[in-house]
Amino acid sequence: MADSAKRKEKNQAEEVAKVALPPTLFLNRQLLFNRELSWVNFNARVLEEAMDKSHPLLERLKFLAIFSTNLDEFFMIRVSGLKQQIEEGTVESHR
Repeated sequence: MADSAKRKEKNQAEEVAKVALPPTLFLNRQLLFNRELSWVNFNARVLEEAMDKSHPLLERLKFLAIFSTNLDEFFMIRVSGLKQQIEEGTVESHR
């Protein structure tokens, strides 16, 4: 589990490193994050709680409901917004 978390963190750091920043933000690159990746990571943690058998069944069902609602919203809002940006050509290219 720790290895996968380290790999995710490394991948996120590599993605952040690819983004071109204004000179004033250049030194603060590590403070920025991809909100879509952050959202997905959060939802993965919610799902982990739902799968944790040490929680009572009702609590696990609540976590599943939160996970499901978050996933629906992610695809309705975030993914559709990204698709629209791609279609309009407003997505910033990596340099």
